[in-house]
Amino acid sequence: MTKNNYEHQSKRSKHKEIIILLIILPTLLLSCNFPSTNNTVYPDGSQSLTKYSTPFVNVQFNLLLPEPISSDEAINIVILDEVTGLPYHRQQYEMEPKEENIYTTTLSIPLFSIIKYRYEKMGEEIVPEKTSNGQNVRYRLYHAVDQGAVDDFLYSWTGFGNTTAAGQFEAVVIDQDTGKPIPDILVSIGGQLNFTDSNGLINFTNLHPGTHNVVFYAISGEYQTFHQGAV
Repeated sequence: MTKNNYEHQSKRSKHKEIIILLIILPTLLLSCNFPSTNNTVYPDGSQSLTKYSTPFVNVQFNLLLPEPISSDEAINIVILDEVTGLPYHRQQYEMEPKEENIYTTTLSIPLFSIIKYRYEKMGEEIVPEKTSNGQNVRYRLYHAVDQGAVDDFLYSWTGFGNTTAAGQFEAVVIDQDTGKPIPDILVSIGGQLNFTDSNGLINFTNLHPGTHNVVFYAISGEYQTFHQGAV
């Protein structure tokens, strides 16, 4: 994003990291560009739909744990479907240990799709990741615009006791055309979800210090989905 599109101010102290962003979202143009129909035409008049297929991109997900897990436990990344209900049509993939307390896996994701996912610990029981208030993480968001990698930080499996989570994130979201703040934009960072208020403001606390994947998502579809890394 260019300098004209946002202003980024970062303040650091020994105990807390504060990030203030001005995010400008372009209005989504309600138009479609369909692929050409110069596919192979068979004698019966049917066509090969190869050119209509959605391309996929490979995305590597890396997860940093706050503490080691036991040898009889595993870490899964779970892709969720909110349309049919989060408990249903789950797709889970076991992650491999990469370094101490770091697990990784690479998934093929449809280009330009927005996936909802979270992490779970598999053992005698399934334990979803928790937020700082002890609630299960509903989901994280990822916008697949290209090949890439995501570095996620897991707060805890219990919701309490993570003394390294002292970061704070603030942002103001405005309309690129009107300059007015945009309410009700869903923002995802560090396993937390919340909507911008009437002034386009969003605030998160208890984040692990480091670079987070931040996604700004208009559920109405009125604005383009935007994501970037926030340090």
